[in-house]
Amino acid sequence: MPQLIAAFENDLCEMAEEELRTRGIPLWPWKQARRRERIQSLRQILTVRHRLIPSQPRRSAWSDTLVDRPGDQWSQEAFRIATESEDGLDLNHYLSSGLRRAAPDAQLNDWGLTHLHLGGRQEGKPFSLRSDELLFVVVRPDTVYFVDIGTHGSFSALTLFETVHRNWPQLLSRGRLPDNVSADSLSDLERATLRKKGANAITTTADGTAYIAPGLGQAASGVSTWAVMMADRMVDDARQFQRVCELNAAGIAKGADQLGIALTYPAEVRLIELGDQFVAYLPAAQLKIWGERGASTLKMSGPREIP
Repeated sequence: MPQLIAAFENDLCEMAEEELRTRGIPLWPWKQARRRERIQSLRQILTVRHRLIPSQPRRSAWSDTLVDRPGDQWSQEAFRIATESEDGLDLNHYLSSGLRRAAPDAQLNDWGLTHLHLGGRQEGKPFSLRSDELLFVVVRPDTVYFVDIGTHGSFSALTLFETVHRNWPQLLSRGRLPDNVSADSLSDLERATLRKKGANAITTTADGTAYIAPGLGQAASGVSTWAVMMADRMVDDARQFQRVCELNAAGIAKGADQLGIALTYPAEVRLIELGDQFVAYLPAAQLKIWGERGASTLKMSGPREIP
């Protein structure tokens, strides 16, 4: 009976760790004696991806606050970033250098706002010049919504959230609570303190509208809920794909034989891709196996198709 040796969950975490190494990001500490904790590597790279802005052309939308702002140096920087965004240029160097540590962004997790530094590009450097002045935006696939210019003391400022609520309430809709839900208003300091403790607090606007974590929130560890849920989903996908491969071991052996490949069992098979398609690889036979989410059948190719 053909038998496969596979550990796709482990392979998935190894791929995450390799991407972190490629980006020069040190791994978060996890206890290697506890295998389950290795999923932290996956959550870590997803935290990075959650913060990154994919490079593509986006139109610009401006809040009433910025439209009324005097045309100072920082407004000019904001307009320059808008032009770069509309041209599809990479905006990630304006992000916080905390990306080097895969640090979660509490404001992004809570309100869905991204902050960009306004110090200007540094030639040959991965990040722009640090500046106390920050541009706060909401990034969507087709639009960047320019909210306001503030400082590092503005991360929990209710005025930012009020600006989004006033100009584009649809951006906050997934966190809006029913009209009959009310909560005491928090001070900016109280909100910042709760974020540091990993709590998700209700934000109440001046007109009484209540929201909770329109940015999807954070786990107690501070990691975004999105990264936690996505990591769990990817692990589940990897496990299911492994089961499909194991259940189709006889079919894989038959397919390999048809391709003129003699497999020796037990045969090691590794996960090498998990995204729009699932791909596994048998190193000893240079054999690729393709699958799709929810499918019970597989496709195969021999060494000549392997790059």
